[in-house]
Amino acid sequence: MSSTEQNPWRRFFGCRNYQQGIGCGFLKWHDREMSERSSQVINELLGHVDRLYNASVMQRRGIDNKVDVNVEEKISDIYLDMEKLDGRLKKVEGRLGLYNLWLGIHLGVDYCLHFLLNCF
Repeated sequence: MSSTEQNPWRRFFGCRNYQQGIGCGFLKWHDREMSERSSQVINELLGHVDRLYNASVMQRRGIDNKVDVNVEEKISDIYLDMEKLDGRLKKVEGRLGLYNLWLGIHLGVDYCLHFLLNCF
């Protein structure tokens, strides 16, 4: 894909060695030629994209430089909270297991009683 201002993002077929400087010079355009206005608009948009990308990188770097010194402490607190939640989850799972056992026994007894009362 072309990255020149004259042919921005225009696809082409070319010698695979052209970037190494030992190519044969073969070049055939895949896309039809764009109007001058199309090339101008695409280049302007690419410029906007580059500026936005650079601004976001600079903003992230600014944020990275202002990182709270208590990050390790906050991470530790999060892990403690996760351990507490894990303990609570295990209690709920235990209660759920007992409920499922009780429900299974109850349904089994009901089925047996229904079978005995209706089939004999």
